[in-house]
Amino acid sequence: MSTWIQALARRRETPLDQPSVATERPRPQPVPAPESDPLVQISFAARFSTRKRMFKVARDQDVTLKALILSALREKYPTLGIEDADLIDLRAKR
Repeated sequence: MSTWIQALARRRETPLDQPSVATERPRPQPVPAPESDPLVQISFAARFSTRKRMFKVARDQDVTLKALILSALREKYPTLGIEDADLIDLRAKR
């Protein structure tokens, strides 16, 4: 039997209702944004290869691209006031 088949046979299957290794870190709890500060849509242009690498990093960290960019901005510029509520994926609420 080849080695990769043996490795597959030894691999532990994770039930779908249990988090995988990539999603085991605690998730931030949603905090509603104040009504006085509405959400606005922004966009920016990036080279295809850069965008592809950004999506790969976001996927590896199990976050959305929005959360990846905002967390990087929060780390680099703490005075921007980016909160945990800003990193929540709002697509599930729609």
